[in-house]
Amino acid sequence: MENFKNIFYTILINKLNINRAELTSGKMLTDIGANSLDMVELIIELENVLGITIEDEVADNFKTVGDIERYLFKILKNNDNETIK
Repeated sequence: MENFKNIFYTILINKLNINRAELTSGKMLTDIGANSLDMVELIIELENVLGITIEDEVADNFKTVGDIERYLFKILKNNDNETIK
């Protein structure tokens, strides 16, 4: 899952035009300049790159970088387990 973290942070850095040092799991998305349009674009990019779907109701609850990271990690981990079965 280390590759996941690299992909995740690269997408955030590119989409929000910020430095990696600004990204901590407790950082509020609004504090790093993410407005509603940025969030839509970020979610679409994550879905496309990771091959998943993020429901609007779930995305609406993302408040911090960590919220997104934990959700994606959980989804990808579950997908890996399903693939193995």
